[in-house]
Amino acid sequence: MAKEIMEPVEQSAPPESTGEALTELQQLELELEATRDQLLRALADFDNYRRRIEREANSIGLAGKRDLILGLLDVMDSFDQAYTLAADDSISVEGLQAIHRQLLNLLESHEVTPFSSLGERFDPEWHEALGTVQAEESGVDAGTIVQEFQKGYRWGNNLIRPARVQVAQ
Repeated sequence: MAKEIMEPVEQSAPPESTGEALTELQQLELELEATRDQLLRALADFDNYRRRIEREANSIGLAGKRDLILGLLDVMDSFDQAYTLAADDSISVEGLQAIHRQLLNLLESHEVTPFSSLGERFDPEWHEALGTVQAEESGVDAGTIVQEFQKGYRWGNNLIRPARVQVAQ
């Protein structure tokens, strides 16, 4: 048997159809790239949307917590006033002190802490001036807080309620 040597037959497309196929391939590649870009943009938009929703949910939660804390601070002020009025009855004072400690511990567990203003320099970021008194009468320098009507509170490093004070002028 003789070996038949077969030569590969080259099939060449007519020149005009090769150009059309190349153009069609380039067009499909461009469409693929455009679709890829659209997909990447949609993914980025979705990621931005997810982050924005998380921030808004966190903000809403903090606003609700802030309102609750402000209400608790009003209760704390009432206990402070009741404590000064009930100083004669030792049993009442002990009960008020226990409740006061519980409230203070609850607030501190949520990073809410009071700050002292008496004798400090007035700072409009941390204090609200409800009145003034002459510096000579109070025996302190002008701008010094001489009386604290209501304690100020911080929530973490931020002010949640300014101290209401009287300032020497």
